[in-house]
Parts: sequence; C-alpha cells; structure tokens
Amino acid sequence: MPKRIVSGKDTRQRIEEEWENITSLKNRKITITSFCKSVNITTTSLYHNYPDWAEKIRLWIDEGRTTPRKQTHMTKKRFSDSDAIQLIERLRKELSNTQKQLTEVTNQRDIYKKRSKDYEDMKTENDKLRALLQGLYGTFIRELGHKKAQEILSKFERNFTK
Repeated sequence: MPKRIVSGKDTRQRIEEEWENITSLKNRKITITSFCKSVNITTTSLYHNYPDWAEKIRLWIDEGRTTPRKQTHMTKKRFSDSDAIQLIERLRKELSNTQKQLTEVTNQRDIYKKRSKDYEDMKTENDKLRALLQGLYGTFIRELGHKKAQEILSKFERNFTK
C-alpha cells in the first residue's frame, strides 16, 4: 500500500508526533475523531490500518474518564476462538438440559392426560352404575315393597362396600 505523505511525513510519523503532543498536554478531553483530524486521516483508517494506535489512544483517553464510554463495533472486545468454542459448548449443554426438561414435562403431561381420561371414564361408568342401581331399587320397591327393598339394599351395601 503506498504511503500517504503530508508535510514531508508519512501517516505513522504524524500519528506518533500527535501522540507526543497530546500526552505532553495531558488533555484527556480529546476524542479519536479529533485526533484523526489533527493527523489528517479518517477514523476508519486509524481503526483499520493502525488498530494498535487506536487502542492505545482509546485506553489513554479512558484513563481520564469518570463514566464508562460507549463502545463502537470497532472497539468492542472480540471473542477469541477458544471463548467462542466455550460459549458454544455451554449453549449446547443448556440446550440439552432444556430439551431434557421439555421431555420430562411432556411425559408428565401425557401421564396427566391419561389419568384425566381414566377419571372421566370411571366417572361415566359410575354414573351408569348409579342409574342402574336406582332403577333396580325402584323395581324392588314396586315388586317387593319398601321394607324388603331396604333389606336387599343393606345386604348389597355390606357386600360391595368392603
């Protein structure tokens, strides 16, 4: 890449010279943009071609800050390969655990659905039996009389409620 010469100095020399100027003044209110303007380059050029200088300037400016700065996409911490692999492994484990929990919940739901259906079936059968018993009791009363029907019902209750 051809070097851009301004005032007889290439870009790296201008950056180094401006660095000396700002550090000697102890003026930490400077921004990356104003630094780049004084060096006669764009911020994109600084971040892309001189990332070490961009980081050095940013750290120096941040030393004087009382509040945290807003990070741009260029200055945000990047994941290393090992960090990304660890994150992926952690997310896979979480996904696996979540899938296991979902399976358990689904199985429990199926058990409760079956129990609910069994309960409804038993309720239906009990209603049928209750209607049958009431019909039989009515028949006993008509055919045998109230007293005899009561005796049969008592024997029935003793034998079937044990």
